[in-house]
Amino acid sequence: MSFLRFNLDLAIKQPLPLGLLEKPTSTQLQAMADMTWVQIFREMVRRLKTYSEKIELVKSIEETTRATFHVCRHDEEKSCDPMQEI
Repeated sequence: MSFLRFNLDLAIKQPLPLGLLEKPTSTQLQAMADMTWVQIFREMVRRLKTYSEKIELVKSIEETTRATFHVCRHDEEKSCDPMQEI
């Protein structure tokens, strides 16, 4: 059996930015009505990623602003698909 694996490493300053505290508009909700849960999750991660910032004490920006996914096939004793940036 394969798995869809998500890896998130996002740093968002507190208090949360206003854009993250607003409710979705009716247009945004209508657009989500035609999406799968995985598509909605990926879109939410993309939005969160826009607010993610590098933490100065962390050596690489990718360590605090990275979101990826891939299909993992370890249970099938096969190689995983390549990581894809969200």
